[in-house]
Parts: sequence; structure tokens; C-alpha cells
Amino acid sequence: MILLTDAPLPLLNVVAGIVYALAMPFVALTTAYVYFDARVREELEPAAPATPPRKCSQARFYVPRIVSPSAKPTIVHIAQYGIA
Repeated sequence: MILLTDAPLPLLNVVAGIVYALAMPFVALTTAYVYFDARVREELEPAAPATPPRKCSQARFYVPRIVSPSAKPTIVHIAQYGIA
């Protein structure tokens, strides 16, 4: 507003104060509404059932076979070792 008008600075200060005084209650009410809305939504939300971790029957991982120092590492099925 300062750059767009030739009004004196004290008048612009009064206008800005009036706009601020009118806007702040609206901002406060909106902030309180958003806060309490989120809080109530969280309290009314049904609890999610605890789900057990899924078992992956086809999981693969690196298992070094200790046969000899020159043996090459291989990727094997978990079922071969009876882990799953």
C-alpha cells in the first residue's frame, strides 16, 4: 500500500492496524478449529488391528556355505535350512 498510494504514512499505519484487528480473531478461530478438529478425529478413529508380520515363503538371502576356503558363496532357499 505504501508504494501504490500517496497517502501519508500515519494514515496507512491506521489502515493496517484496522485490518490486523479485524483479521486476527478470524485467524485465531480458524487455528483453534483446525486443532480441535484434528484432535477429535484422532480420538474417534478406530484403533487399527495389530497385524502380524507376513511370512515370505520365497525369501532368498545370502548364506555362505563353509565347506572350504575356495568355495563360492551361493544364494539358497530358506527352506533348505529349516528356518521358515
